Amino acid sequence: MSTSILRVLINRLDRGENVIRARISQIRGGNPSLTLNAAAYLYGKGNNVNVAGKLKQTDRDSLQGEQKDKIVSKITKEKVRRKKEKDFLSFDSKNKFAQKHIEEINRAYNGKCFTAVYVLIRKLIENYIIDILIKKFPQKNKENKKLYYNTDKKRFLDFSVILKNLLDKKNSFPVTCIKPIDRLYNLAKKFSKEANDLTHSWYYIATKTEIDEAKTDEIFDLIFIILEEIEK
Repeated sequence: MSTSILRVLINRLDRGENVIRARISQIRGGNPSLTLNAAAYLYGKGNNVNVAGKLKQTDRDSLQGEQKDKIVSKITKEKVRRKKEKDFLSFDSKNKFAQKHIEEINRAYNGKCFTAVYVLIRKLIENYIIDILIKKFPQKNKENKKLYYNTDKKRFLDFSVILKNLLDKKNSFPVTCIKPIDRLYNLAKKFSKEANDLTHSWYYIATKTEIDEAKTDEIFDLIFIILEEIEK
């Protein structure tokens, strides 16, 4: 690819070279008759940057009118879609399985599947609270394990029980965790009851308003504050 074309795209789009190269390669991968410069031209055109003046004749020959319009339209539509979508949960997790849940929640939210969002958020909160209890009360101690695990049934306790056990044990945590645990309990207990209702009733369908007003960002901020304090 022409260095001058790449430089223009980097400067005008304010994006990293690797990001731009990867996107251009994707365009060319789906259209192998294009030269790299032609693919770069289409990428630029889809993002309102014109590098036509830097194309050679061979690049122009690879650009067929119908194909060009089709690809530019696709790039533009993808750009518009990305602008319309927003991440409901905007944090990343080092836990790859938690990260997949976050991504699924965001897809469900943008797809207006709000009941699914509600249940998935509850699952994420529940597992993070289990992580808190395990870190503070390791499983090697049988009494500790009873705070979050039913050894007879060989499964984790119900979310409402786990949440209440966290509250009851708050004084075992650093003093900086006590108020965050109180606040976390008050916010998360809504998910304990209402997510159960959503799961076990035909008649309860979550709404966007319920999701938006659930203070989910604050819940996860509190969780990470507590985790950071007990990991010190």
